[in-house]
Amino acid sequence: MKKLFKAGVVCGVVFILTGTCFTAATFAMGADPVQIAKYFARRFEFLDYGIAWDGGDAYPVSGENVVRPEDALVQAPDQAAERLQPEGQMPEGRSPEGQMSAGQMPDGQPQEEPLPEELLPESPQPDPDLRTFADVSEFKVKAKGGNVAVTVSEDVTAMEIVSVSGNMEHVEHVVSERNSGPYGETSKVTLRAAAGEEWNVTVPAGWVFSEFEAEADNGNILIYGINAVSAEYKAEGGSGNVYAEQPEGEGTAELDCEGGLVELRYTGSLPRFLSAECESGEIMITVPAEVGDDRIRCTAKCENGRILLPDGTEAGAGRTGFGPPEGAETDCVMELEAENGSITVVR
Repeated sequence: MKKLFKAGVVCGVVFILTGTCFTAATFAMGADPVQIAKYFARRFEFLDYGIAWDGGDAYPVSGENVVRPEDALVQAPDQAAERLQPEGQMPEGRSPEGQMSAGQMPDGQPQEEPLPEELLPESPQPDPDLRTFADVSEFKVKAKGGNVAVTVSEDVTAMEIVSVSGNMEHVEHVVSERNSGPYGETSKVTLRAAAGEEWNVTVPAGWVFSEFEAEADNGNILIYGINAVSAEYKAEGGSGNVYAEQPEGEGTAELDCEGGLVELRYTGSLPRFLSAECESGEIMITVPAEVGDDRIRCTAKCENGRILLPDGTEAGAGRTGFGPPEGAETDCVMELEAENGSITVVR
């Protein structure tokens, strides 16, 4: 009997030492005691006796708050914690709606306060009522019931078109290549001012357009200081008005009035060729005082209209124009024709 007892004690000691060695070896090789505890929790359902495991932490539970092992182990830590909190409370750093509370980061740290709006850097915003064009060779303005003012300024380096009460879709920019001519590529801007619209156009000082057109159809166009190699001014619709002050006459100018008023004032020099035709309405042309009659060769033709010449006489009453004869050197050749309207040339 004693021998049997001794053998049992020896075997027990051997088993204990063997188990201790295996346990130490497993821990040394990286075994996780928490996972071992979870295994026993699942194996023997310790949760039914008041222990709930979640991410390595144990929560006491009772009654209807008991969490089964398979539920607690598959949930994210914050979800499991929410189920174990008393009703109406959430884990630290979370609001009842499940969102982060104001001023809290996920780890519970306070969030940095945002900068006041007045200290935030301002990003430049494009002006919806402004369009700029760096290089324009041709410019056309048509006022069909609207008003347009075109001026020259030394303070701008590109042409600016500002809508006071207009639609930017009425501004068109087309770039194309000429078939011939000295200007190469053509950059043309067209502005159409509809009824009730107002526009302001600013052109850099020193620009000379290859072509410039201004047409007023029951609208108004005011032009100050624009220079162009070829310029056209037209009024129609019964109440169209075009007023232009041109410092230098570069090449040609054409004036056409079919109802309304076209007034053109030259303050420096005249173009090489100027033609004016008035079917109805009125055309007024102002020539520089320093340009005498001997430097202008003018031909005038009246049907039912009236042409008033710079010396105050009317064409048609035994006079068809003024200036040197054809072939003589002149600064400007002027052709005037009045069907039913009137043309006035003054200094």
